[in-house]
Amino acid sequence: MAAVTVGAAGCGGDASTPDPPATGTAAAANDATSRPQLLSSSTALPAPPAGSAGDGPTLDCGTAIDTVATPPDEYTVLSGAVAVRTGGGTLQAERDPTVPADSPEAYFAKTGLLVRIGVASTLRLLDAEGQAVASWGRVAMPSTTIHIPACPARPSDGGKGDWLAFAGGYSVASPRCLTVVVTAPGGTDQAFATIPVGAPCPNQPA
Repeated sequence: MAAVTVGAAGCGGDASTPDPPATGTAAAANDATSRPQLLSSSTALPAPPAGSAGDGPTLDCGTAIDTVATPPDEYTVLSGAVAVRTGGGTLQAERDPTVPADSPEAYFAKTGLLVRIGVASTLRLLDAEGQAVASWGRVAMPSTTIHIPACPARPSDGGKGDWLAFAGGYSVASPRCLTVVVTAPGGTDQAFATIPVGAPCPNQPA
């Protein structure tokens, strides 16, 4: 299945057009041996600082660009609520010359976010304050934390799937391996994944 990897508005690329399916060596990179290793759900998570970007904006359900039946193979489902791309090789991070070199938005890596219809959650970048932010759909500003409401299905899609696709991606001060944490409602279910943003994660090919 083709990757749902879409551009963010204002960050380059057409936000309504998915990237073409991977072929050849790129497709081969989607197998299990190339995926970043998932972290243990027993890892202790520090709380984000009060009043910081960790408080986070809320995803705008109305900015979904498509509905898909199931996440592509290179995506990993976290807490049954969100799917993020973890396979298919390192995400390409491009330098944004309009921001300072030490900004957490110095580099941008385009990748789509899939959200299960009707399931709320919170997505957080672990240990990323001042180093990385994320943004999908239309939010007030990129953040280390994004609250995801229980989005309804898009009437125009006629029930063609259970997952909403959002354009966006990650911004980082420098290429790095990010840890994404997704928490389901009630905070009792947390799932983790590592994301290679411009640089491979440990035990992952470049």
